[in-house]
Amino acid sequence: MISTDKLIGLVILVQLSTLLGARLLFVINNSTQFESDFLQIFSLRLGGFSYNGGLLLGILVGLLYIKITDLSFWNLSDLASPSIAIGIILMKIGCFLGGCCYGKVTSLMIGVQFPEGSLAAQHYGLPHLVHPIQLYEAASGIFILLLILLMYERKKFDGQVFLTLIIIHQIVRSLIDTLMGAELKSDILSINNIQLMGAVIILVTIITYWMKLRSEKNQVGSRI
Repeated sequence: MISTDKLIGLVILVQLSTLLGARLLFVINNSTQFESDFLQIFSLRLGGFSYNGGLLLGILVGLLYIKITDLSFWNLSDLASPSIAIGIILMKIGCFLGGCCYGKVTSLMIGVQFPEGSLAAQHYGLPHLVHPIQLYEAASGIFILLLILLMYERKKFDGQVFLTLIIIHQIVRSLIDTLMGAELKSDILSINNIQLMGAVIILVTIITYWMKLRSEKNQVGSRI
């Protein structure tokens, strides 16, 4: 039985740390936008949040809290997975409404034009049509949500739902990032640091998934 007080504390801390991490990584990746006025980091006028920053800091703070309170990380991570998927959907819709994280110019009918004064208009001018990659990612969030809801009764080990969510979403993000229209900053070896971070997350998550699946098979085999 999970303590309600401990669970509420975890939710509050993870929510706050996720917002902080998402904002910090966005500011770091777009540092040149904030050079003229440091206080602009507290304003969302120049854009908002980075999913990977929120994910990493949220997990780190959650792990620390769970260790202190003796909760089960993998069990809780599975329980939190639908909320994470919903968070992806809402965050990317928010990005679309805020005009940040816009895509490259396109001639496709699905292309959208952001209003005068928006980041896309400043970058491409008017008129312009760009990929609504924020909505692409929101749509992927809906797919992931439906998938993980179907996984609960079939999962083979605690953490499988959470790890599946992370793997699929990071792969989708890596593909969508190829359509990113904003100038990419802080490149490392010609690879954008967001893409590099995503590749590391995918690799670590796949290894963790494989290790936990093998451990579960070994436990099942030892019981037979």
